Amino acid sequence: MTDLVDRYLDSKGLSNPSIRKRAARKVLGFMDSTGSFLSGGQLALPSDKGIVASAYERHKGSSLNSAEKSVINHIYELAGSSVGKSSPRPAVTPKATKPVATAPKAVKGLATAEKSLLQGNFISVGALSGEMVPDVPGLYCIKLRKSVRLPAKFGKVREDGVIYIGQASTSLRKRFWKQELNHIGAATFFRSIGAMLEYLPPKGSLVGKKNQSNFKFSPEDTEAIRQWMRNSLTANFIAFSTETMDDVEKKLIDTYRPLVNYTHNPDYSRELEAVKDKCREYAKSQ
Repeated sequence: MTDLVDRYLDSKGLSNPSIRKRAARKVLGFMDSTGSFLSGGQLALPSDKGIVASAYERHKGSSLNSAEKSVINHIYELAGSSVGKSSPRPAVTPKATKPVATAPKAVKGLATAEKSLLQGNFISVGALSGEMVPDVPGLYCIKLRKSVRLPAKFGKVREDGVIYIGQASTSLRKRFWKQELNHIGAATFFRSIGAMLEYLPPKGSLVGKKNQSNFKFSPEDTEAIRQWMRNSLTANFIAFSTETMDDVEKKLIDTYRPLVNYTHNPDYSRELEAVKDKCREYAKSQ
């Protein structure tokens, strides 16, 4: 893809194409290293270019410069141009990156959940935005990237990378996006990952609180955990019927036994529970 972009930039008659070529390598490197907007080794671009721009901004930690903005436009142009047809054309499949969410039809049944959720299209957490996650009940699955490792003491990660399966009884956007991935409110998965990465909540932060379990991390540590998730995890989610949601979630966890799940998991990690207990006790201490 880098060669195609270089050739495309050369064809534009720019006075100094090297600036945009350097920017292109950074943008394409982001896509390649994080898996964002890639499916089966090919581009999988959402229809809204702003989604790509926002994901890259989060990745680099600053606003895009003019060259980077232009490069994203060029990548979209190239995906449908004659230049790209001289080699296998990048596949433009918005479905793989879950464009801005509408109201998807809820599915039912264990077999359907396994096919749509566990075997469906996963997307880099760094490429997700709240607008892409529907405000409906559903199930979600989170995977660890193959190149990423968690401390071995917590247990072995499945070959397919699945580390967590959860449900959102009212809203995927609220439970999965806001709470589990961004810790805006109580979040089991977020607390678990933070504890595994050896973060501690502020000392005494649970003193006097009614709920003595829902510890939170400092704003700085919370952002660090979010960034780790963006770089290290992929996820998939589906709208699902609330009639069978509890039963299907339980069966999926019992079958797949994801490392970070505790409830319904016969092989739950005792080491993980120990570090979460440590976080709770630290937050309750004075």
